[in-house]
Formats: sequence, C-alpha cells, structure tokens
Amino acid sequence: MRLWIAWPISLLIALWLCGAAANAPDAAAELLRLSGVESQMLTVRPQILNGLESAEFGLGQEDLDRLQGVINQQFADAALREQSLGILRDRWDETHSRAALDWLNGELGRRITALEEYASTTEGAVEMQGFAAELQAAPPRPGRVELLDRLNRAFDGTRMAVDTTMAMALAVAVAANAAGPEEQQLDGSTLRERIEAGRGLMTQQMQQVLVVYYLFTYHDLQDEEIARYADFLESDAGDWYVDALSAAYLQPVVTRSLSLSAAIEKTGDTRAN
Repeated sequence: MRLWIAWPISLLIALWLCGAAANAPDAAAELLRLSGVESQMLTVRPQILNGLESAEFGLGQEDLDRLQGVINQQFADAALREQSLGILRDRWDETHSRAALDWLNGELGRRITALEEYASTTEGAVEMQGFAAELQAAPPRPGRVELLDRLNRAFDGTRMAVDTTMAMALAVAVAANAAGPEEQQLDGSTLRERIEAGRGLMTQQMQQVLVVYYLFTYHDLQDEEIARYADFLESDAGDWYVDALSAAYLQPVVTRSLSLSAAIEKTGDTRAN
C-alpha cells in the first residue's frame, strides 16, 4: 500500500520538475538576445542578397530568382538562430555565462547593447556617415581614441569585423559561382582561398572604418563607462563571452555558405526533372 501511494507522489514530483524545467528561462537564448547577436543575425540574409544583386556579377533575373530562393531558405532567420544556439550551448560555461548575463542586464550593459544595435540599423548607418564628415573638422581626443582602441582589442573587433565581411563575401561568391557555366565553376576551397587572399588589405581598411564606428556608436558614453566595458571584456568571463558569441555568429554563416553549392545544384536537378 505504501508503495502504491509513493508511486503517484514521485510521479507528481517528476512531472513538476519537468514542468519547472520547461518553464525555466533559456539562458543561452537570453544571452544571444541580450548580446545583440540575435538582432545582428537578422541582417545576414539581406546583406548576402544585396551583394548578389550587385552589377559585379551580371546575373540574369532568372538566375537571381533561383539563387534568392535558395539563400532565403539556407539563411532563414530561424535556421541561423537555432544553429547559433546549438553552438553557444556546446560552449556553455555556467559561471562565465552568469557573469555575462549579469553584465548585460545591468544598466550600463543595456545602454551599450542599445547603442550597438542602433549603429547596425539603416538609420544608424546614415547618421554615421554624417558623423564621419564632422570628424574631419573636429578630430577626437587622442585619449578617447586610445580608450576605444583598448575596447577593440578586448573583443578582437577588427578580426571579428573582417571575418564577418569575408563570411558574407564567401556566401555571395559561392552563389554566383554556382550560377555560372559548369566548366568555369570553382570548388568551395578555391573560392575560400581567393577570398582569404584579401584578408591583409581588408584588415587595414577595417581598422580605419572601426575608428569611426566606435566613435559614433559609443559617443554618448563617458570614458569611465567605456573603461568599465573593457574591464568586463578583458575578464575571464568576458573572454569566454567574446569567443562563444563570435563562434555562434560566424560558424553558421560559414558552414551554410560552403553548403550553398549543393543546395543550388538541387534546385537545378529539380528543374531538369
């Protein structure tokens, strides 16, 4: 009799625990959102499509329509987010992630994320152009530039910006290559090598662009606030945060870019049949 009573009680406890787990907040999803990476991923597909539509490739409308359909599927927002979450969970560290979430949920962390997200919008990009022109007449203080350079080093900003740009370029190159005559098509590794060959020049150019980007993005922050941001990024938790979120953002773009050729070939096989 006691066993009969104990069984449903233990079952209720198990069900309660399962329900609690199901209702518990997803820390990885929260980190992806609060970091701004989730909103940045929404710009991946439009940037690839814009690159593909450039006059450089001279693609016909039929090819564009076919490639756009594949890219819309390959780089769908939900698919990118799910893959990013998987990468982030694989790299998860409970202690460091909690410290990162505490920072991001803090007043300064929320302000910084809002500034970074605005800078990535169309409105922010337009405003940044005007800001860059103003810098010609009113150069920033050397101390401010040095502080922002420290921030850039803390989250390896130059490499991240270059890697992101090259990942987008790889997707565009793979798609355009797949639309060309079969005898002229290059394999994925060759395309990647050609894009990588431009890394040095792109790094130099990106360093100049990032000076303007940082000055604009963080212009509302005091020097002390920027220093606090750098302090966090230079900590053990910040180091984990940078590595984990960089991988969560970049790896899905690269892997999906390299598999674009196969996805495009499938559409050609479907049409042939």
